[in-house]
Amino acid sequence: MSQLEFHELRVTEVTPLTDDAVAVTFDVPPELETTFDFIPGQHVTVRTHLDDVDVRRSYSICAPAGSGKLRVGVKRLRGGLFSTYATEGLEAGDVLEVMPPVGEFTIEIDPTSPRTVTTFARGRATISRSSTTSGSTRLSLSATPSRGRS
Repeated sequence: MSQLEFHELRVTEVTPLTDDAVAVTFDVPPELETTFDFIPGQHVTVRTHLDDVDVRRSYSICAPAGSGKLRVGVKRLRGGLFSTYATEGLEAGDVLEVMPPVGEFTIEIDPTSPRTVTTFARGRATISRSSTTSGSTRLSLSATPSRGRS
């Protein structure tokens, strides 16, 4: 079986973050825990069918690596099929198809070698920065409002 196949994962939580954003947490069964291990900065592709349309979107993981949780942040975009569904209709218990984590915009965290990490984020990228830097001893985070662009 290819590592980059979709796997059906049950949604355990849909947590409002703002008026137009939610955190979606998935239940990763024990037999897929290794497949869904991730390092800070990686992302997953989520797939579902809405109105007979195959909808795929990539979302940065916003849970700390090693936490045992797989969570993504979704901000509703005007006209966005999946983001509207996730923020208005997705519920705990629903099943979505999710690909294993990928991506190379990562940072290695070594608890035995503390260092200062500074990140800059704008708009919806702010949600994923917490995952990228989790585990750092010291963190400097700068976020700028997006001024309506996504």
